[in-house]
Amino acid sequence: MAGSIEKDFAAYLNQYVVIGFGSWLMHGRLSDAKEDYVIVSMSFVNKPVNIYIRKSSLHFISACEKEDYEYIRRHLQGLPLQELQAP
Repeated sequence: MAGSIEKDFAAYLNQYVVIGFGSWLMHGRLSDAKEDYVIVSMSFVNKPVNIYIRKSSLHFISACEKEDYEYIRRHLQGLPLQELQAP
């Protein structure tokens, strides 16, 4: 079972992903997957930041481009979507 999960994380390495954990929804590049945690690089901020997330707290992970994530985020927050094109 653990080998299968590791292969799943390996499929997302160096891709933009959306990750749900705790009460957070986050977008970034999955830069590494260690035994107990994953490292997500947030390059959309002024200074790149690495976020370390425990695998046990992950709800989901999915490949997602920035434009698609913005659409999903706005929809979940009830914000107007007319400025954005649907993915």
